[in-house]
Amino acid sequence: MDDKNFKILMGNKIRQIRNSLNLTQDSFCEIIELEPQNLSRIENGKSYPSIQTLRKIMTRLNVEPNEIFDVSFYDKPEFVDKFIVDYLNLLPHSKKVMFLKMLMLINEEDKNKTVVC
Repeated sequence: MDDKNFKILMGNKIRQIRNSLNLTQDSFCEIIELEPQNLSRIENGKSYPSIQTLRKIMTRLNVEPNEIFDVSFYDKPEFVDKFIVDYLNLLPHSKKVMFLKMLMLINEEDKNKTVVC
């Protein structure tokens, strides 16, 4: 994995941790003593968090290191399920309807596939 993709994955991971704790960017920044624009750059994969920032996330928010550094979380159903729910809760109703329709189409497509042995 190249550096750019790793920054993006780590930024997504930190955003997901923040969302799972129901913290706004401002409240998250207050807790870890970080400027909001720096958090935005991290969450958008533009820069890495400093060692001090990572330490504060882990100690002040009781986050395990593997929760930050295990960027293969998409392979873990329990994380995927939690993040789907977290992100759905952030969407306005119209986007939730659109998401539901997409899920229904995907589900219908899967039902129509035949298994070849």
